[in-house]
Amino acid sequence: MEAKTYKGITFASDYSKSFEDFKKDFENTHVFKKVPSSERETEMAKAYETATGKKADSKPVKPVPEK
Repeated sequence: MEAKTYKGITFASDYSKSFEDFKKDFENTHVFKKVPSSERETEMAKAYETATGKKADSKPVKPVPEK
């Protein structure tokens, strides 16, 4: 798989953590520290989508058990 990058940050090709974990992992990087705090969440959401292919507000879907 091809590595996914966002403004100099390279993500593991199988990155699949939640958005909350993503913020904890990356909020202190130089990329996001440069962004004004009022815009930081939006920028992090864009990076998260690049890393995972999911929208930042999406929750993992639990499979519905078959009856």
